[in-house]
Amino acid sequence: FFISHSHADAEFADRLAVHLVIGNARVWVDRWELHVGDSLRRRIEEAMEQAAAIVFVLSPAAVQSEWCQRELSAGLVREIEERRVMVLPVIAADCDIPLFLRDKLYADFRTNFDEGLRQVREALARSVSQTLGRLDEADGHIDWATQWGCDVEGAVAIVITIIQQSAVNPY
Repeated sequence: FFISHSHADAEFADRLAVHLVIGNARVWVDRWELHVGDSLRRRIEEAMEQAAAIVFVLSPAAVQSEWCQRELSAGLVREIEERRVMVLPVIAADCDIPLFLRDKLYADFRTNFDEGLRQVREALARSVSQTLGRLDEADGHIDWATQWGCDVEGAVAIVITIIQQSAVNPY
């Protein structure tokens, strides 16, 4: 996952990235991945092309940043081309929401970091994984996961996990 943020929000982006990595997500943050001599444009472009999703951190600094606006535009282009959710907005501080993000639901970190993190994790799992999913129903939802593998003799094992959650008895 690519985390787009202003350098003014680096502390927030690092905190978010650490929590996603703890949850076994592969995260690309510029300060973690770029090294002296790297081509900024090329490395960021490659990372964005390979990213399963782009987490866009919204703050006053981010909406004013030319780099962040380029990253948002690239993510929205991929979203149109691939016809799937690519850009996941998260709001770190009160700001003017860019026009093309106004119709999207965002994860709100302003008052409760843990709740915002839960929303991001859920969105990432639902939007990018081919082995995890959720089916929403009127009375709750069904989460599913698949795993497979082979042993040394070539035997194949497939594990399917299904959890049905009622809206009446949440978690």
